[in-house]
Amino acid sequence: MTKNPVFFIPNILDYVRILLLICVVCVFPIYPWLGIGCYVTNSILDMLDGTLARLLNQQSKLGALLDFSIDRACITILLAACIWAYPHLWRWFVAVMALDIASHFAICYASAYNGGSHLNFIAHGSKLLLWFSQKSWVRYGICTSHDVFFALFVTYFLTPSTFWLVLWLVCVPGMLLKTWIHLEQFYLAAQFTASN
Repeated sequence: MTKNPVFFIPNILDYVRILLLICVVCVFPIYPWLGIGCYVTNSILDMLDGTLARLLNQQSKLGALLDFSIDRACITILLAACIWAYPHLWRWFVAVMALDIASHFAICYASAYNGGSHLNFIAHGSKLLLWFSQKSWVRYGICTSHDVFFALFVTYFLTPSTFWLVLWLVCVPGMLLKTWIHLEQFYLAAQFTASN
């Protein structure tokens, strides 16, 4: 008897993540700290869903789609909050948003178009990109520092503090590395698709 992936525990966590993001969008303008709490809870569940999928042997294409889509929604909502707090920087935040979406779409398209894994073309990239793709601790570290970098824009806006600025500076390398990875992923996906 085949189990229905709709009811896999990691996928149920993803449904909760969707509800949390809806809460963020609805409550953030009125109760920013409640919105931030929902966002942080969402991020914790994001770390759990993949781990649980592997531990419980409940990996599925649906889970991969949910995780991928929700992650794109998360960064978009976070950057929208940054625009809310700093409207004069909207072009930069929109550029980051567009790069995130475009690079991930390019990877998905190249993988589907070429009938293989994204690792087929990632293997031709830098050591950083290979580590990012193969070592979860590298990926988690870079992605977390990237997202915290932008979250600290909002946090500093709500409660200005030297502590937030110092933490923000600590996250700058992760943000720059993730930006480089997006650019490299997009380039490799385009190159791989054009050559096949």
